[in-house]
Amino acid sequence: MDGVVCAGEAPPDVIRELQSVRAALDEQVPSRTDANLLVATWNVRAFSDVTQQWHAGPEDSPNRDWHAVCCIAEIVSHFDVVAVQEVRRNVTALRLLADLLGSGWFGCPRIDVDHRARAVGQRSCRAAP
Repeated sequence: MDGVVCAGEAPPDVIRELQSVRAALDEQVPSRTDANLLVATWNVRAFSDVTQQWHAGPEDSPNRDWHAVCCIAEIVSHFDVVAVQEVRRNVTALRLLADLLGSGWFGCPRIDVDHRARAVGQRSCRAAP
């Protein structure tokens, strides 16, 4: 796997970090084969909006920026199936993640607001009945 392609021109420090993350994943996560299914679940805290720049500053809100979503996409891309938890009503970060992973990777038959998590506006993905 060559890794995900981040939109725009990533700064050199982001490219170096993505290469480092990719190398660590290649070392730690088994390779995909016809004989295995790599499944992961990740509680990405408050996965919602994204600061529209490569490096969010201390005063920026949200703190999550393009750099962070590219790193998340790099990790997710090493698995066959991933459940991303704590996706909020604002799905900007989720849409960016889907764009980075590409149309052949991302899919969810149904996205609903989880009524038990109504206070924080989380979403859940589950198969249609």
